[in-house]
Amino acid sequence: MPPLNKTLRNMIETAAREARDKAETGAKAILGYLGATAAAPPNHLNEAQLDLRERLRLHGEQLGDSLDGGETQAMVRLVEETAYEHWHRMLF
Repeated sequence: MPPLNKTLRNMIETAAREARDKAETGAKAILGYLGATAAAPPNHLNEAQLDLRERLRLHGEQLGDSLDGGETQAMVRLVEETAYEHWHRMLF
């Protein structure tokens, strides 16, 4: 089978990049809803969501996302991993 021409390869690359960006946007939105960066959980969360929030915060720490004086937690690596997992699942 011959390789794809450059135009088609560029189209695939652009679509994959856009999908990854959208996955990161979604990951940031749900982590924000869960209050994963805040020291205290939001009042609107139920028990299952509170448990998920705590597990996500712990996983973020394991990935190397830092705590800022105990008040807020960076979620850069957790956002990247969450987005990658969902993006990868969509592809395969």
